[in-house]
Order: sequence, then C-alpha cells, then structure tokens
Amino acid sequence: MNNGMKRWASFAISVMALPVESHAETLVGWNFDTIPAATADLENSPQPQPLLEADLGNGAAGFTLSDLDHVGLVYSTAVSPGEVGTSIAGELNIKNFDLGGDGINDNYLFFTLTADAGNSISVNSISVELWRNGGGAPDGMAFEVSVDGGEFELFGDVQTIAESGGGAYQELTFEGGVSGATTVEIRFTPRHVNAGSTGNLHLDSLKVDGSVEGGLNGLQINSIQRLADGSVSLTWNSKPNPETSYTVFYTEDLALDRSLWNEGRNDNVPSGGAETTYVVTAEELDDPAAKRLFFVVVENF
Repeated sequence: MNNGMKRWASFAISVMALPVESHAETLVGWNFDTIPAATADLENSPQPQPLLEADLGNGAAGFTLSDLDHVGLVYSTAVSPGEVGTSIAGELNIKNFDLGGDGINDNYLFFTLTADAGNSISVNSISVELWRNGGGAPDGMAFEVSVDGGEFELFGDVQTIAESGGGAYQELTFEGGVSGATTVEIRFTPRHVNAGSTGNLHLDSLKVDGSVEGGLNGLQINSIQRLADGSVSLTWNSKPNPETSYTVFYTEDLALDRSLWNEGRNDNVPSGGAETTYVVTAEELDDPAAKRLFFVVVENF
C-alpha cells in the first residue's frame, strides 16, 4: 500500500499517537442538483434561507460545515436575456449582487468551515462554475474570506467575464493561502468591474480545495474499548459517503515493521456513516491480555 496516497491516524489503547500525513483534497463541494426550477411569479422575490443544508456541501472529515446561505439575494427566472419564464432546475439563478453597479459588492453567498478540536484548516483554492445572463449581470467575480473572525479580504484576484448570455458555463479558480485556521468564512462577492449591476448569474458548482491538519489529520478516534470477551472495539468519525472505505492496521509491538502488522488486516472497512466501528476479536490477537495495542486507520482513496 502507498501510504503517500492515504490519510491516516494512529492510536494505542494507551492513546499514543504516531505522526500523520497531510494531503490536499476537496474540502467542500456544494451539490446544486436539489434546487428546483423557479416559476416566473418568483421573479425578484427573496431566495430561501438557507439556500442549501450543510449535508449538501459534502464536507470532508475534520471540520464542521455550515449551511450555504445568502444576504439580500433574490430569485431570477430569466432563462435568456430579455425573457422571463421557468428557470432551470439544478442551478442557482440568482441576482442583486452589486446594487447600483458602483463596483462594491452589496449582497453575497456565504458559508463557514469550523475545524474540529485539535485540527486546523488550510484553503488552497476556491472554484465556481457560472455564466452571466446578459449585460446587466456583474462581470467581476470574487471571493472574500475571514479567518478566525478577522476582517474579510479578497481570496485571489477579481476575475472578469466579458461574455454574457448563451448559457455556457465557465469555471473560474481562485487561489490563495489560508493556513492554520480554526474558522474560515467564505463569501462569493461579485461586483461591477466593466459592466453589470444587479443582473442574474447562473451557478452550477462551487467547491473548496485544501487540507485539514492536526494530530489526527481529520480522522478523529472517538473511543477505544476493551470488551469483556477480550476483543477491542475502535470507533472513529468517518465520511458518510457510502463509497468511502478504510484499512485498519493494528499491532501489539510498535517496533514491528508496518508490513508485519496484522497480516490478515481488513483493508475494506465500509464507512458506517458519521462514525465507523471496527472490532478486533480476542482470537485475532496474539496476546488477548496485552496492555497496549496500536492502531493505524487509513482512509482509502
């Protein structure tokens, strides 16, 4: 196994932790598929709050993700410039970002990442896929972030989109350098640069890439118990994605090379949801009365 491609955390019954690895991953990937089409009678009415519940953000392990919400944004049901009808399901058709077109963002989307105890968050890039529906839509796309409650600052540069209409999504990636954060609030803050004010934008995807660092690198061991029959139960917080699985190594002798740890290790433990439990039976232990048992839990990618 190539542990360079894994995320892992190690424990013993004595709660001794081994060093961990860190790697970049998609921390948040908002799923817009559940957004219904909006009929013409909703034009200019307030968007719902929140826009999406937190579980639709597909947050990685090691932090808590808030709902996706907004300030001051309204429905647009425009499907092409000059036409109002039923908007398309599975996207955000939304407007009112820069009141008056003065180049200062007024209303925005926002969500927050809050690290679990002992962890910290790094954000490398934020990506959005969208198109401008007509010249009335702001042409300057931007994200702003607040780290640990500080002032909001631009994340990367303001990027302009000159094209409007036609329905062709463009993917924009904003790169920045947030690291070691406990909380990161992210705002999507379009504004007038060369054109546009309150006109509508169509958003198809929004994601955040980065990493979670800490003693457990996002894999939090919740409990280690020796049961009455001599078996040992290990429980950790896990990704609820049913496609996620884990490999569990264990040994009573930390000096052993990893390749010699539990030769018959289980390398396909399916996620149990928010928590996953694995039990090592007494029969699987060389010494059921051992005082120390060391674990490595590996998230399979």
